[in-house]
Amino acid sequence: MVTKYKAEVYDLMQYFHRAVFEPSLRSVIRLSGHIDEKVLSEAVTLSTDAIPMLRCCFSEAQRGSCWIDKGFTGQDMISVVEAGPDYEQDKSRLLATPLDIFHGPQLKIFILREKQADTLILILNHMVSDGAGLKEYLYLLCDLYNKCLEGRSIPKPLFVSRSVSPLFAKFKLSAKMKILWAKYDFAKLIKPVDLGLEGDKTYPITASLSISPQEFSLLKAWAKNKGFSVNDVIFTAFVRVLSKQIGQKRVIVPCPVDLRKYLAEDQRKCITNLTSHFICDLQIEDHDSFTTTIAEVSRQMKEQKDSTACLKPVLWFSLACKLLPLSLLRKVFDKLFIIPFISFSNLGLVDAGRLKFSGLDIVQMYIGGALRYAPYFQVTATSYQGACTLACNFYGSPGDKIKIDSFLSGLVEELARLSSQSLD
Repeated sequence: MVTKYKAEVYDLMQYFHRAVFEPSLRSVIRLSGHIDEKVLSEAVTLSTDAIPMLRCCFSEAQRGSCWIDKGFTGQDMISVVEAGPDYEQDKSRLLATPLDIFHGPQLKIFILREKQADTLILILNHMVSDGAGLKEYLYLLCDLYNKCLEGRSIPKPLFVSRSVSPLFAKFKLSAKMKILWAKYDFAKLIKPVDLGLEGDKTYPITASLSISPQEFSLLKAWAKNKGFSVNDVIFTAFVRVLSKQIGQKRVIVPCPVDLRKYLAEDQRKCITNLTSHFICDLQIEDHDSFTTTIAEVSRQMKEQKDSTACLKPVLWFSLACKLLPLSLLRKVFDKLFIIPFISFSNLGLVDAGRLKFSGLDIVQMYIGGALRYAPYFQVTATSYQGACTLACNFYGSPGDKIKIDSFLSGLVEELARLSSQSLD
């Protein structure tokens, strides 16, 4: 008998992103030595009991789109690739590997093997999880790997619910009505932004740049001293660099928000998609200091954090999913959402205490988003062991690579100026 799992609300939302790019998440974990690929394969297979979608293929249908369990195991998802003379080129090539969501598993793990060490390159279908959920999956994978390595008896991991229903469970009818009729004009406000990127679907760019633990520590100290969050600091640097790059004083940029705060405490470590967006509408003058810009960013963020308006499109779409066929749902999605042309996503702190493979040190780790096509552009930030890595994945020309590297460098330089201020 074929086992099927219902496609959840966020599964379909991410599925509709395929109109402009392949929604997927990527993670790079550089190790100090060689991992045991057989034990890793066993751990991946066990993890599919918690997240069975990993071993499934997606099946589209007008009514009843679903995941069909194909019984894929870790052996189907893991490949060992011997590194050539150009490590960075090998890494970029593997990071650009597409997923076949209709015929293959929803997770690929490449072990890029050098003589002395391995790098794990994970590619996960974004329909399965967002960045916060990917972190939880990595913690689960490490836990299972370490137990398997020790030869311990491992109980079958419990299935993790991915339904959107718990998100609205605590809201009374009156609160839900308030959400449905809230003022939230995301789709109307977000407009195309021209970064001058040409795009080239045959040339993947996987750029990343790290802020050292010393510099990042100074940034955090500056933020704490001024009463701002680290996210506000990095996001402000992003919008200031963006304003200079596009030559526009007014910039409207979405900021992803994790909706897990609306869940019960014991449900917040779920491996699924639960995000919406805040909207920052900023006027950045040439003479504005960083402090001036971040004060406005912080004000707008706090105002939206005190509101439930960002839940509006999610609630409307979840109601539509109960009533409409896929063809009409796509039209509803296009009215409620717009895929941001420019976006920044801070994936936050990765817990070094939970992300560890027994017997190995993690030299570097970061999470990145999908490889986007022009004009879509995204920068992600991940913090691990005191460092912060900025990453951008894009299909573009060699000229685009220069522009993207320049953008990331400009972002780091903007933040470096703050680091020097914290020393004054």
